[in-house]
Amino acid sequence: MALDDASFAEIPAKALALLAPLRNQPGIEVSLDESIARVRWQRGQSAVVQRLLAAPGARLFEQVDGQWRLVGQALPAFDLDTGGSFMPLARALTPGRLDLQPDPPPGRPPLTLTLSRSDRVRETTAAIYDLAALATWAEMAGTDELHSCLAARLGQRVLLLGTCLPWFEGCSRWWGERVLCPLGFELTPALPQAVLCEALGLRDGEFALAGENGVEVLPSGALARLSRASLRLAVKELEPKAP
Repeated sequence: MALDDASFAEIPAKALALLAPLRNQPGIEVSLDESIARVRWQRGQSAVVQRLLAAPGARLFEQVDGQWRLVGQALPAFDLDTGGSFMPLARALTPGRLDLQPDPPPGRPPLTLTLSRSDRVRETTAAIYDLAALATWAEMAGTDELHSCLAARLGQRVLLLGTCLPWFEGCSRWWGERVLCPLGFELTPALPQAVLCEALGLRDGEFALAGENGVEVLPSGALARLSRASLRLAVKELEPKAP
């Protein structure tokens, strides 16, 4: 059977970020445990299949006569677990708002982090933009400007990291390294970034946005070089589908 007949897969949990560009496509759901991500989608979504194939050790399955089989195999996959609690891909990639009172490591007292106003001057290292507005800007920007930024999709918003970021109405500016705060705010008590990452439980490659409503974690692999093509595709994904 063709790969497009697949509609279920098992991949390493750490490889789930490969699906980040598809976070807003409907019908993609994920079940996670400590080491494995199980992904299900509607048959025929070739973009899902192509990205899953890049995951090391990926196993893709198709359903034939009510039984699941590895793609291209004749025998049922009796060891496949299709149960568990599934969630939309976007939620699996970007966990919901987290409490700013993380569990302390053993032997340490609880640490409460508070987002407080600050008049200290800080360098902007990141900004969040409306997707459509950023796409309009990108059509006029130079290639070097685009490639100097790392981007992560946040639904209808885009996070950019870089040292020379565009500024236009509606964007919000942030500062920090891996734990980012809005300009004009800071986390208290003031702690080194490495300590904040540990306190928030960030794993290698993850970023955190510490906003007024809590902390939003960006998974490893969510950031990629900004390009016009990626923005055009993202805008197209938001367009209403023809009936």
